Amino acid sequence: MTDEQIRALKEPGGKSQAGLFTPEEQAILRYTDLLTTRPENIEEADLEALSAQFNEEQIIELTLAIATANWTTRINDGLQVPSTDTDADDWHVAECTRGPRHHHRHRRRVRGGESRTPQRPRGQLGSR
Repeated sequence: MTDEQIRALKEPGGKSQAGLFTPEEQAILRYTDLLTTRPENIEEADLEALSAQFNEEQIIELTLAIATANWTTRINDGLQVPSTDTDADDWHVAECTRGPRHHHRHRRRVRGGESRTPQRPRGQLGSR
């Protein structure tokens, strides 16, 4: 992507700037926006625009990639995982110490040399 394309993506309506994106990119951008924000608004014309540029397997792969990105975003938002590189430096993955049958990692926020596991208010999923 060019710097001009990246700037356009950050502006309202920037995706539709004439000549900035190829027909393939325009179809992908529209489909991504719809699948992310209002999947019920995807119309036959949107799928036809994709079909004009990509085969069925490619459309399925595109859909899976978009859905996976949306899914991981929801998880990260729900767990309040920082989204900037600066904030991400404050998060470290630590091995769980709950025992041999509890095989996963926990994120810990580190500030000023102090490590703690983010606490969840009582009554929420997974609280004890």
